[in-house]
Order: sequence, then structure tokens, then C-alpha cells
Amino acid sequence: NALQKIHNADGETATIQMVTGHQYSTVISLQDVDLSWVTISSDDATVTANPALGNSDHLFLCWNGHAPVWNVLLDANGEGNYGFNFQRGAVGRIEAGKGMTNTYGRTLYLNNGSYVEASDGVFTGSGSVATDGSSRGAWVTRGSTLICERADFSDSVGIGVYVSRASTVHAMGLIAEDCGAQAVWVHRSSRLTAHSVAGTNVSLSSTSSSVAAVVRVARTSSVSLNADSGGTVTITQ
Repeated sequence: NALQKIHNADGETATIQMVTGHQYSTVISLQDVDLSWVTISSDDATVTANPALGNSDHLFLCWNGHAPVWNVLLDANGEGNYGFNFQRGAVGRIEAGKGMTNTYGRTLYLNNGSYVEASDGVFTGSGSVATDGSSRGAWVTRGSTLICERADFSDSVGIGVYVSRASTVHAMGLIAEDCGAQAVWVHRSSRLTAHSVAGTNVSLSSTSSSVAAVVRVARTSSVSLNADSGGTVTITQ
């Protein structure tokens, strides 16, 4: 697409602005580019995906590059098997209060050494269509790293945050409430930290009475949940 062809030789910055009433109608796919100097933003507080997209494999893909800064809250409207898809060492940043909601399946996917900063991001309602429980608010795998302090992964039909294969998630003040399966699942030599301080509390819950644990840890992995300085960690089922 047109973004793939943008070049910056002078160290400048640029903003791509979605105007009032705009619907997200084109899948973004990027490979081997550095667009970290570009910000994608919107006039509207929430932008809705156009149903004409159909169930695309992804709504935003970055492969082995630096993605534009994402400054939009996108209601996927049931589209996107993957909402954000970061592959092969991709780097991205999602601004506070922005992100993606109501994807078909998985909202934020990091694979093969990718790195994303998404503190205060919104990634709720994963699996609004794929109700088989395969949905994940975040899926971080194969040596990837996600920084998502105070981010919200609530209302996933499946798992809130899934971390696997030597990956790391830093999630102070993590929110993953009312998930259909585990709020957090960490395994295969991975690590998640979700500390809490006053005003930045951790809240994890599952609506399922059949899952063995709201927080699942397996195969030489670790989860650190710690409340300091008036913070709280709440886990309910």
C-alpha cells in the first residue's frame, strides 16, 4: 500500500489523520520499512472498521520494520483474525487510550522477537465473533517483548494475556477482567510482571467456572504479582 512507499531523508515527522466519520476500510501491511516517524491518528475518539473488509487475516501488519505510531482507538467491528500483527523483529508503539477492540479473534500479536510499547492501551473484547475460546487480548511469543503498563485486555472470550516461548511482558497495573478463560497464561520459559502501586492496581478475573486457574503458569515460566505502596492485586473467578 501507499505507506510502504513513503521515504524520509530529512529527519522530519508526519501525521496521517483519519477525518471525522472515516471508516477503517484498508488493511495496512508493511515490510522492511522504518515508519516510526509517522503517526496515524484520527479526529474521532473511536474509528470503526468497515464490514466490507470481511474477516481479514489481520488489520495492521508490520513485518521486520518499525511501524508508524498508532494513535487511534479502532473498533474492529468483529473483523480481523489478528488485529495488530507484529512479525520478525517488528517494533511498534501504541499510544495511551488507543488500540483496538472487538476483533474477530486475537487483538495484539507479537511474534519472532518483536517489541511493542502499549502502556495504557485498550485491547478489549477479543473474540467478539470467534466464540470458540481461541481469542486472546494479547499473544506474545517466540522471544518477543510487550510493555503494557495499565493496559486493558478485558472481556476476551478466551484468554486475556498469553505469553509463550521465551517471551516477556511488563504489565504494571494490568487489567484483564471478565475473560472467558484464563486472564493470564504464561508458559514455555516466559515471564510476566504485573506489579501494583497506589492508583495503579492489578485486576484479573475469569467468568468461567471450568478453568483450573485465573492465572496459569507452566513449563519453567514465572509470573510476578506484587502490591506496593497502597496498591492492590485482585484475582477473582
